[in-house]
Amino acid sequence: MFGFKMRSATRDLEADLSRFQRIQATLGQVMDELQREKAGLRKRYSDASADAALVFEAMPEGESQQPYEAKLDVFAKSIQNCERRINFIDAQIVFVSEILISVRSFCGRHAL
Repeated sequence: MFGFKMRSATRDLEADLSRFQRIQATLGQVMDELQREKAGLRKRYSDASADAALVFEAMPEGESQQPYEAKLDVFAKSIQNCERRINFIDAQIVFVSEILISVRSFCGRHAL
């Protein structure tokens, strides 16, 4: 009479599956980006720590230590920045992980 047709349940399921697969794939990509950034920061942290240790060991006793202290300050700031950023990345990793768990739970409850 009105010519209105409903989409099939199969087509709806396919659309829903596709949508939630994209969500999970995107969140997986975000997680990979976070892990790569964290690994890079850990390397920088390790390098700065090693460089600071070398500078500290090279500091002469009884002489002016001002040039060495300036270098150590730069390394200390770099280390602190790395720690701050790593902590925030860890918080993001937890957040994204919780979202993934929620999406997977939703999909399970709705047979997607």
